[in-house]
Amino acid sequence: MEKEVTTRSCMPAENHSKSERFPKPTQQPDPIEAKAPAEPENRDLGLTMVGIGASAGGLDALKSFFNALPTNLGMAFVVITHLHPDYESHMAELLQRQTPLPTMQVTETTKIEANHVYVIPPNRRILMTDTRLEVREFDEPHGHRTPIDHFFRSLASSGHPDPSAIILSGGGTDGAVGIKDIKEVGGVVMVQQPEDAEFDSMPRAALTTGLVDVILPAGELARKLAQFIQHRPELPHDAGQLSEPEAETLQRILAQVHARTGHDFTQYKRSTILRRVERRMQLNGFSTLDAYLAYLRGNGTEAQ
Repeated sequence: MEKEVTTRSCMPAENHSKSERFPKPTQQPDPIEAKAPAEPENRDLGLTMVGIGASAGGLDALKSFFNALPTNLGMAFVVITHLHPDYESHMAELLQRQTPLPTMQVTETTKIEANHVYVIPPNRRILMTDTRLEVREFDEPHGHRTPIDHFFRSLASSGHPDPSAIILSGGGTDGAVGIKDIKEVGGVVMVQQPEDAEFDSMPRAALTTGLVDVILPAGELARKLAQFIQHRPELPHDAGQLSEPEAETLQRILAQVHARTGHDFTQYKRSTILRRVERRMQLNGFSTLDAYLAYLRGNGTEAQ
């Protein structure tokens, strides 16, 4: 039987400074329990997982994001922030005021449900295994913890289809390692525009990886995410099921990318390539490979 999600009472946020609630990480994470990124297997779940990382200045960004987020998208959101280990958190209650989605702090193993928001508790990290969230103690001392990286990496290795990672305002570099795993399994990476962030270190660290798909202010990220899930191209999940014209168009897309960037994708798994192309089609609002190829040819930055 699944354990129920529980919430904890929290002291007023005004009692603690922003830097206390969102301490800055100082180093990259050590290897964690999560397995190496795996090919997503269960595509019939119909549930898109969204991990959101924030640190200093993240509360205002999170409010903007959830205030602009449409409901009933069929997504589940996991909010990972840097919390002081000795203070109770009322992040869940603050975010609940911005969205009609049930919002709760996770304190024990919890089954994920669509259209819910799950929030990390103080002095614990959250990992995703299959369709559940597990709460674990940190191995690192305070000041050396990277809970965002840990969650993103576990999300990528969980085998869950269509993961998305969002990085909002924060100091340090937490999240920049984890998004690499999200991208490796064909997921989408979105980052708050640095000029819109109160603290831009985390967004800029993510941008230096070259793996970010979308860069927008926090509220516009929510609207873009909704557009992304609502405009899924009608492509087969198995590249072997492409029609002959579709397979030829996919080859032309890869050739165009090769010509523009010098990067040869011919040795990649076709299923992985198809997912990545599908993500770019979704993000740019195209429903067919032919339409995306035309866009790719006319847009000098899309190949990169």
